[in-house]
Amino acid sequence: MFGPGTSRNRVRRWRRTDLVRLKSVAWKTWQQTYGAFIPESDMQAFHDVYYTLESLTRMYNATNVEGWISIANREMVGYSMSHWNPDTKVFYMTSLYVLSTHQRQGFGKTMLERGIDLARTLGTDRLHLGVMAENKPALEWYQNQGFVFSDQKRFAVGTTMVDDLLGYKLI
Repeated sequence: MFGPGTSRNRVRRWRRTDLVRLKSVAWKTWQQTYGAFIPESDMQAFHDVYYTLESLTRMYNATNVEGWISIANREMVGYSMSHWNPDTKVFYMTSLYVLSTHQRQGFGKTMLERGIDLARTLGTDRLHLGVMAENKPALEWYQNQGFVFSDQKRFAVGTTMVDDLLGYKLI
């Protein structure tokens, strides 16, 4: 089996030409990840605001946003996005998703490590992120990666209210 560092399977920085495929992978991973506890209509409403091509292009063009994509057999199978706030020195991984068919192959860990490397380069000592409380597999995975969850906030996905656990990892 190929790992994420081989020529056929790898993680690389995103490109503008990736955004259409990223939008599609975002929708598929959202369905797989949140479909059990968020109605599809609410996921679609949220996705239609935050994952438009215009929205993704703004993020791509922003100097304080970085993205990575995972490629398996020439197909995008995951992505991550990070946001850096230079005023507060907070580095936040806003997204990290891998299609269920490609999980446990090292893609998520590699994208997380790229985010950690960038955060260190920027001079911060921790990486922050949020995980929906009902997303137990992701929560457990992040805890196994050394994240501590110390706060919680509620937010709306369409009309569904979800609890987001806020965590960090010292790096």
